[in-house]
Amino acid sequence: MALNELYLTLCKLESTYPEAAFIVAGDFNKANLKTRLPKLYQHIDCATRAGKTLDHCYSNFRDAYKALPRPPFGKADHNSILLLPAYRQKLKQEAPTLRSVQRWSDQSDSTLQDCFHHVDWDMFHRAVTNNDETAYREEVRALGVWCQENNLTLNVNKTKEMIVDFRKQQREHPPIHIDGTVVERVVSFKFLGVHITDKLNWSTHTDSIVKKAQQRLFNLRRLKKFGLSPKALTNFYRCTIESILSCCITSWYGNCSAHNRKALQRVVRSAQHITGGKLPALQDTYTTRCHRKAIKIIKDNHHPSHCLFTPLSSRRRGQHRCIKAGTERLKNSFYLKAIRLLNSHH
Repeated sequence: MALNELYLTLCKLESTYPEAAFIVAGDFNKANLKTRLPKLYQHIDCATRAGKTLDHCYSNFRDAYKALPRPPFGKADHNSILLLPAYRQKLKQEAPTLRSVQRWSDQSDSTLQDCFHHVDWDMFHRAVTNNDETAYREEVRALGVWCQENNLTLNVNKTKEMIVDFRKQQREHPPIHIDGTVVERVVSFKFLGVHITDKLNWSTHTDSIVKKAQQRLFNLRRLKKFGLSPKALTNFYRCTIESILSCCITSWYGNCSAHNRKALQRVVRSAQHITGGKLPALQDTYTTRCHRKAIKIIKDNHHPSHCLFTPLSSRRRGQHRCIKAGTERLKNSFYLKAIRLLNSHH
């Protein structure tokens, strides 16, 4: 009766998980599982009690283990058996090492976004004046020389040049050379997870993150099918989907087209339908991040952009001087948006 029940259970498991490994171990005093399941292999080939092999261990892999007899535990009447895997480990064994891992904090997004502000773009901005690129090319040449003098290798194959020129009469720009190799000129490149184009539009970036987010919506649907609670689904959304949609959002969302914003919000609505709860709109996330980032810059006197937030007279406490914008692109940029938000809160 017991063997029949065990036989039915194993048959059901094998049909459900045909590629799984099954191990059956026990004290088979008056039974032999090989009579019912001939496809299983017995790995204990030594005596376990009174010169007889009463303890069996079966699996569906031939010669998977090597049995070594050991003394009995305490006053037990049968020997203990040590089963060693017979298969050699394919992975290289290394000595254990102790490493300290730094966890991301709640301010990690802001820290990464600071990388944009600490890049010395003025070095190249000052170098090109009156269509004279001599100083700019000299800066690039000096960079290559500095790398050689400091035993650094500059990978020219991964170095890209992108020209942002909005003039109506554009002229041909000769290529840049580093160590005699021409630097590839591109119309877009990925910097700190953000796709930047020479037209400074964000269609390429939004298309990329929407595609990534939609792939993770499949995982969210699977988790709901498995019966996870709405709270757990919301946490999964915030960790794997919202983090993608809102990465460096203060840098690009303000100049997104209406079409791109609808595509982004469509992902949020799909996730909201799956989780069954209210999720923050990306516009609200963008506004919150801009305000929080502006407060952080104002409090940091050493921030490169601290001088852009100029407070007005004492009679208008909490107000900041607005920056004049000649284009819609500048008007919708982070700094002007942040100043308007700060002034609207007072």
